[in-house]
Order: sequence, then structure tokens, then C-alpha cells
Amino acid sequence: VIAGIIYRYSVALVTKQNEKCYSSVTSIKTGNGKPINVYPNPSTGRIMFGLNAYTGPVRITIHNVMGVKILNKEVNAVYGTPVSIDLSSEAKGFYWLQVQTNDNSTRQGFILQ
Repeated sequence: VIAGIIYRYSVALVTKQNEKCYSSVTSIKTGNGKPINVYPNPSTGRIMFGLNAYTGPVRITIHNVMGVKILNKEVNAVYGTPVSIDLSSEAKGFYWLQVQTNDNSTRQGFILQ
């Protein structure tokens, strides 16, 4: 489920005789929440992040707690597809992930353990 999207659904009931009955269609919209979602957090080395409702080029920058840049790269984000980054060679600790699009920049902290 992606934040900020309107989902339409109905519930199907199927009997043992394979008879089907459907509820009426209902709509829900999830809250917008955070613009990025980093997981798992804490991580043992590989992090994933998703950009809620965005497709296009993004600049990824990761800094350690001392402010030292450990990663700087550009990727093409596809709406609904998480981006994976392997940080297993980095030291355990707290890090900042900054994601910059053409429209804005946001950051979120995560922990390597």
C-alpha cells in the first residue's frame, strides 16, 4: 500500500459450492505520511527505501553521524518499486539518507547494526 493513493476494493465471499457474492465497492485513501520510507530499520547492511508517489531521477546521499558523505549516486526511481542500497561494508551506527528530486529534498535517519 502506497501513501496518498486512493484504493477501490470490494470483498468477495465464496461458498464451498463455489457460489460468489461481492460487497459494494468502497474507496479508501491512505495518509500521505513520510515522503520516503526506509526499511528495515535497524538494518544489518542492506537498506531499501521507497518514494511515495514519485517517479523520476533522484540523487541519493548518505552521511554518517559525523557528517561524512559515504554515498552519493543518482538513480531512476519508479513509483511503487523500492530502491536497494548495500551498506554492509560500513560501520555500525546512525546514518542519514537524503533523497533529492527535481521538486524537493527530504532526509530520514536509519541505523546499521
